[in-house]
Amino acid sequence: MKYIGNIRFMARGIMAVLPALAVLSLASCQEEEPMKSVDLRYLAEDSYSLTASDAEPITLYVSSTDPWTVFSQHPDWCTISPSEGEAGVLSEPTEVTVTYNDNTGLDDRIDTLIIQSDYWIGKWVQVIQKGTAYMEFDTPEVSLTQEGGTTSVSLSTNHRWTATVTAGAEWLTLEGAVTGDGDGSVTFTAEPNKGEVRTGIISILDHNDVECAVITVTQEGVQLDPSVTLIKTDWKAKEYVIHVESNSEWTVTKDDPDVAWYSFPQSSFTGTQDLVVSILESPTNTVRTATFTISSVSEDESVIPVSKQITIKQSYQFLPDMIEFTQSEIDATWMVWGYGYSSNGDDLIMTSGARSESRFREIGYHTFKIKSMDSDAAFRLELLYNGGAYDVMFRWGADATTGMTFTEQGSNSNLVGVVPFDYSQPNEFSYYFAPNDENFMYVEYMLNGDIVGTYTFDGSDGGTVIPYPLEGQITILIGATAGAAEDAVVFDSWGHCPVIDWGD
Repeated sequence: MKYIGNIRFMARGIMAVLPALAVLSLASCQEEEPMKSVDLRYLAEDSYSLTASDAEPITLYVSSTDPWTVFSQHPDWCTISPSEGEAGVLSEPTEVTVTYNDNTGLDDRIDTLIIQSDYWIGKWVQVIQKGTAYMEFDTPEVSLTQEGGTTSVSLSTNHRWTATVTAGAEWLTLEGAVTGDGDGSVTFTAEPNKGEVRTGIISILDHNDVECAVITVTQEGVQLDPSVTLIKTDWKAKEYVIHVESNSEWTVTKDDPDVAWYSFPQSSFTGTQDLVVSILESPTNTVRTATFTISSVSEDESVIPVSKQITIKQSYQFLPDMIEFTQSEIDATWMVWGYGYSSNGDDLIMTSGARSESRFREIGYHTFKIKSMDSDAAFRLELLYNGGAYDVMFRWGADATTGMTFTEQGSNSNLVGVVPFDYSQPNEFSYYFAPNDENFMYVEYMLNGDIVGTYTFDGSDGGTVIPYPLEGQITILIGATAGAAEDAVVFDSWGHCPVIDWGD
């Protein structure tokens, strides 16, 4: 940090140099005083944190071209040795030890050490020493039965305290003394619980009326906790399983009984069980949504039923408008280079080393149909994303002899797979690249409509993090693998669908 006229340089944890210039007299009738400089150097942190008792000494290093001193704003709290020194060799700093007395007060205390040479201050060092205030509970977390009742929690402390209910005051009441000075106990009563499991909080305020601790009180009740409350599923028919934690009987019902595209093989349950939702294939081109409710059941009319609503959303089938690789489509959309490229009017034909790319593609579903392959053919299909620090590639690679592989490169992930495919038949290779619910990019690899691999770019495995919205561009690259035999790879058609609009 630099000040004009009173020049000071400050550094954290390194030796700092302080050249200082004497202030010139502003009186017009006086002669200019000779200029004086001070070279003050020190090694010290910006701040130190110490324990209340038996604190570790602080060590500083100081050297200067002028006599110097180190002093405290609270000299009765500590001993500084040595507290001053003569001008010396700058390369041979003096070790200064600062030892603090025990802090017997309840509160933390703050001191400042000042390093100074002549009248130039080189550094202010903050020292925070903890106070002796403490508070301990024998049981900071209390579990109560549904019947409730009165419970006490002992506390050990050396200061004044106050207890207050900060959550659950409608059923949790403090009994007896709610304040104390030193060791004591907090007594509270919980009313019987006829509803769901509930939690209350008792806060303990210290002698400064600041919350210093809490007692968490959990009372048993009706439990009905589904593993999810929102289902998002694809267009295919399937059975979706929801795990439900419960301590009672419970049922499931449709909120709209006329919705027929999903059903429940079982609708009545006891305790913790799995709820199976049977979902039919979607014939629509829009997302369809429904809700159903799970509810606790009790013969005791005084028990308050617990209900949880669950939403189910099913996407539409990916049905991109497939576009033939006509010459006009290739010229308009695809940048082709390399030898071994040709077109028969409806197909893009490539042999070893040929490739084509299309830039600025949208996120969503990209699919490519490839005609049956000769035994020595090999192709490549890549989706590349580049944006700032991101440089990620998703690759399909296949040949007729070794099968099909998919990989994700550039994010330190372990996503890699090998799945067989029948090269003698036409095949469809696809990507789905879109944000997930947390707005991290997610990719699916699909072979003939079936998902064979997925990856989420949220950094959970140490890989690249790609947030949404994207900052870069997507490039689609297709071609024949370099070095492959001359048997051709025939790209029949391609298509794209945008990201599903779930209506969230």
